Amino acid sequence: MKVVQEIYNKLSVNYWFTSLAISVMTFVLFLFFTTKVKWLPFDSSSLVVSVAMSILIGYQYAFVKNISSKIRLTFEKLRPLFQNNHYQTFSQHLERKLQKSWLFYSTIIIVIAPFVILELIKVWKWKLSNGVPPYFYLFDPTPWSLLLDAFNEVIGYSILFLLAIIIWIIIELTLNISELQKNDEVKIDVFDVEEIGGLKPLSSFVLFIVSNYFIIITLTIISYVPPNATTYFRIYSKVLITPEIIILVVMLLIGVILFITTQKTIRNLIDKGIRLELEKINRNYKEAYDRVIEICSNNRTVGNKNELEELRVTLDILEKERTKIKQIQDTKFDTKMMITFMSTVLLPTLTLIKQIMNLSN
Repeated sequence: MKVVQEIYNKLSVNYWFTSLAISVMTFVLFLFFTTKVKWLPFDSSSLVVSVAMSILIGYQYAFVKNISSKIRLTFEKLRPLFQNNHYQTFSQHLERKLQKSWLFYSTIIIVIAPFVILELIKVWKWKLSNGVPPYFYLFDPTPWSLLLDAFNEVIGYSILFLLAIIIWIIIELTLNISELQKNDEVKIDVFDVEEIGGLKPLSSFVLFIVSNYFIIITLTIISYVPPNATTYFRIYSKVLITPEIIILVVMLLIGVILFITTQKTIRNLIDKGIRLELEKINRNYKEAYDRVIEICSNNRTVGNKNELEELRVTLDILEKERTKIKQIQDTKFDTKMMITFMSTVLLPTLTLIKQIMNLSN
């Protein structure tokens, strides 16, 4: 496991180095086209979008590579929880789930298709109204403007493709975590308080995913919500939202669902472990208590002092264990984890609100 972890750490460095190179190259190309295409608006808004998209595509690349390798290491740490070598079966099931399947291709289509439709609607509206052209080549039909349009499309759909892969991994992870509570071979160590029943690696991994996912959604909101939208829905009298905002809200909710589902599963697994442990303690307590009653009722306390002392110690230990388990049962979610989750989900939420306010104004 140590060797695997070292290899993983080295690969992680390579992922982030490559992502940095991708981001820098993307932004340099954006800057290059500003010198070649005179119709390219290079105001503060365009600069922010260019920076956001450049960071986003590199960040997504590294994140996909990172979680693809880290997901196996995380579940490997849960091996001690599986009884009767059942982890091998679960691991094979996990590997099958992480292979490209109908869900993988369906997720890609579902994520990309709405943006393709919106692009076609913009072209259709332009042809009907003869308003602002959706492509730079329609402003200035030169090779450079054509290259810029092609570059924008490649970057834009690459971002959506990587986002679709991340969402697919999140869906598969949510489904696999939910299956853990249905698996009778998973036994939780309820006395492992600091590790929340031995599920700390899983809980930390999910927090890592949703935190980075919300950062990605924030950058996607900046990149894909047009500042001067021509297609929008009016909410109340002054509030406007675009189809892109609706799509991104749904994507944001996917991350929230992953976190809530995972925390619920962990809580259910711990409750299940507590219930089984309490049943075992109550059973042993009843056996010891019945033996004490039997000795006392037959007036054999004098000749069984040693046994009675042993039973008293046993009952005392069992009572303490039962009290300790009930305290564990009352333990709430990790406060630090909840603060991290709330602060990261707040980032895209506030960005969405700001974008809606900009549109409405």
